[in-house]
Amino acid sequence: MNCASERWLTKLASVFVAIPVKELSESKTRLSSILSLEERKNLVSVMLSDVLNAVTQTSLVNRILVVSPNADSLASLCHQMIEIVEEVDCQGLNPALKIAVDYAVQNAAGSLLILPADIPLIDRSDVELIIRASSNDGVVIVPSRDEMGTNALMLTPPNIIPTTFGPNSFQSHLNLAESHKTSTRILRLERVSLDIDTLDHLREFLLFPVRSGTRDYLFKISLTDRIRRL
Repeated sequence: MNCASERWLTKLASVFVAIPVKELSESKTRLSSILSLEERKNLVSVMLSDVLNAVTQTSLVNRILVVSPNADSLASLCHQMIEIVEEVDCQGLNPALKIAVDYAVQNAAGSLLILPADIPLIDRSDVELIIRASSNDGVVIVPSRDEMGTNALMLTPPNIIPTTFGPNSFQSHLNLAESHKTSTRILRLERVSLDIDTLDHLREFLLFPVRSGTRDYLFKISLTDRIRRL
């Protein structure tokens, strides 16, 4: 085995995934016209479960960090790969991810894959494609459908650039990678690019005939009937 292959296998053996989950009572407020607070909390939980299901199915991931101020409510996430990292100060998404980056560095992770909790269409093949697209030092970005947001960010090493999630984060991450003179690869993945934030996103999600906990939950609460009445 040559040196490049050995480095590749070493990197794959130390891939951490970080999934930030914000305060549940503040989640998905743009869906408040069609979903109650309790339904929005449940939606966040089932979407997170779908994302975790995709990540835990691959052997390429070493550890999963769920970063959230809701540590108690997430305690039921029982899997040997999952670790709940409590966000104490609740200062926003990027400070929460800084906790994950620092944790990954301190625990000798070679790479950190950041995924949002609201991309329920993602599957194992998407996760593996993103990981395998990474280089020994560089950034892999999966943009949202409108190419304004970042729906997956692979960092090798985990602190190669700071995260800048928020408005127009896709371009912001591209600019940061350029300013740090690091290699960048853009992947446009249909399932990963759809995050659930608005009613239109829900409509689009329901067009995919993919079985998932999220889809089951939306049918359970008769969301399609509510949408028809709008």
